[in-house]
Amino acid sequence: SRSHFGSSSLHNGHSLHSIPDRVSRMPSMKRPAAVSGKAMGPRPKAARAAATTSKTGSTGAKVVPVVKPKEVHREPTPWDAIVQALEQRGQLVPEVLVMISEALPDSLGVHKDQRHPFQERVLDSVFDELRKIEDGMLDVLRDLTAKVAHTDVERASLVESIAVAESEVHVKEEEHLRHKALLASLEEGVAAAISTLEIRRADQIQVIEAIDVAAERKTTLQSLMTQTYFPLKVGTLDNPVSKATDLVNALTALGFDASMLRSANSSLAKTPDARGSFDVCVIEHLEALLE
Repeated sequence: SRSHFGSSSLHNGHSLHSIPDRVSRMPSMKRPAAVSGKAMGPRPKAARAAATTSKTGSTGAKVVPVVKPKEVHREPTPWDAIVQALEQRGQLVPEVLVMISEALPDSLGVHKDQRHPFQERVLDSVFDELRKIEDGMLDVLRDLTAKVAHTDVERASLVESIAVAESEVHVKEEEHLRHKALLASLEEGVAAAISTLEIRRADQIQVIEAIDVAAERKTTLQSLMTQTYFPLKVGTLDNPVSKATDLVNALTALGFDASMLRSANSSLAKTPDARGSFDVCVIEHLEALLE
């Protein structure tokens, strides 16, 4: 229970609450000469409450406050840490803690051979309580160590996952660079194809224009042959000289050889009966060109 040192008991099965009753029956304990009131060690917080009292007289009497004495500075002692540990981490009730803090200077301040049995019991109880505190702290330390180990495992797993992710990202980046280079190459190919298409389209336009020109030339030529050349050849046109000149001019405009057309002009202007063999040869050559 909390009236004992945690769950531990003193030697011979007696509790600390029965100690004051037995102290009067024990031999007197030896107090070390070096231990004074200044070296008694710090009293627990539960025992350091400041008491303020006042005296009240009859009706109208003045109230006289009790002045709190100034705290006397004391030197630190070796058992201060023990009292502090028991106060902060122990399971002792305040009354027992006060008794132990007051008994420690007389118990630890003398040699082991000179200690009273009660002092030994107090020290054994303090040792048991400190051992419990130590065990509790070790349990906490083990839990923290296990958590740290678990955290290290998780950290290693995360580091491995990050490494795998970074490797995948690196692979993706390389793949992206390859795709980017391929896209650039395709864009260059598309640009070249567009340029070629534009050139071919321009060539096609020129071909179409040339075809149109050739078709128009052919139509004009067919009209000239039907309406002028063949009638001049057979001699059925009136005013053959003028018609021959018009035919030669039209054929010259269509791109035929001018020197050959001059000879043909003279031959076609003649009637068939007046033409010689040279004229016939010139007319046949012209007809071959026109066809």
